[in-house]
Amino acid sequence: MQQEERPAPAAPQGTFTRRIERAVEDLSELGKSKRGAVVVSSLANCRYLTNFSGSNALVVITWGAGIEASLITDGRYLDQAAEELSDLLGGGTIQARVLDQAGRSAYALAAELAAAGGQVFCEHSIVTLRNFETLAGGLGQGDRPADCSGVVENLRRVKDTHEIGLVSTAAAIADQALAAVAAIIHDGVQELEIAAELNTRMMSLGAAGPAFETIVGSGPNGALPHAHPSGRRVRGGEAVVIDFGAEYAGYRSDCTRTIFVEGEEPGGEVRRAYRAVLAAQREGIEALGAGVEAGTIDAACRRALPEDLAPRFTHATGHSIGLEVHEEPILRAGGSEKLESGMVVTVEPGVYLPGQFGIRIEDTMLIEASGSRSLTCLPK
Repeated sequence: MQQEERPAPAAPQGTFTRRIERAVEDLSELGKSKRGAVVVSSLANCRYLTNFSGSNALVVITWGAGIEASLITDGRYLDQAAEELSDLLGGGTIQARVLDQAGRSAYALAAELAAAGGQVFCEHSIVTLRNFETLAGGLGQGDRPADCSGVVENLRRVKDTHEIGLVSTAAAIADQALAAVAAIIHDGVQELEIAAELNTRMMSLGAAGPAFETIVGSGPNGALPHAHPSGRRVRGGEAVVIDFGAEYAGYRSDCTRTIFVEGEEPGGEVRRAYRAVLAAQREGIEALGAGVEAGTIDAACRRALPEDLAPRFTHATGHSIGLEVHEEPILRAGGSEKLESGMVVTVEPGVYLPGQFGIRIEDTMLIEASGSRSLTCLPK
């Protein structure tokens, strides 16, 4: 199977400069100081701020008289980093550089860069205790970095036009892949075979890989919301839950379809559950829009389910998606976060009857000023 070339479009010039400037603005307000530093450990946040896609990175940003951004990595990634950070390294309002940790602790080096003065921040929810102690010890005088968990994630909630394009491409790749793989979903095929063929097809269409571990659950396995594909062979008339997505240039899509295997006629209870979940998803999608609270979407889906099936909907209705599969806000019961134009979220109601079957239908949706638009376009 030949790999399709899909070179990712470059972000508009100045994109990463603007993101760093926005992060500094929020951190300055958080620290109530115009001078400070932050050590960013989350690889997704590092990528968002600098475009670096490697697996070893710290980003240290200092501000005061000006803004400086340093990417710390190791010798495996120096050439890659120089290429991926070309937008920042090309000059402008931010002084940027790539540093080789050269066998040292990256956190010890980060402490040296951050110790110039002012409040120092790090992501308490990400950094390990050992690395936190190394960072704090390098600052001296008993200084302890303050927590800035969620600051960069908040910037990532609303996607810009470039990001929306990347998620849209990831969604299109996934759509094409399942459309092609549907032909092998027949009586006797293994769940593992379906997952492997779907993953291979997505990569042949230009994906870097699956957005997450592909879920294939047939018959009673479908009642496990996060079923691992197994050697179980699907049977005619069964419902097969397939939850999958593609990763493209770091951004991800997420889609679920429940497919009925040709052969025996599906049971009436299964057909009824499918129609109920489809109606619930339609209600949730209809409720989407800028200014709507996340909990409103969850409530809309649950109200649409029959009384006996509603308790079988055992997870949140959806989540935001982008550089990570699960981002904030989560569309959960009682969620008060308001959706904004440019957010990308999933709507994925489901019902699960243990030992019998499961049904889930999911799409990746772009929130617009009025309503929403689906980025996943497979038939249901």
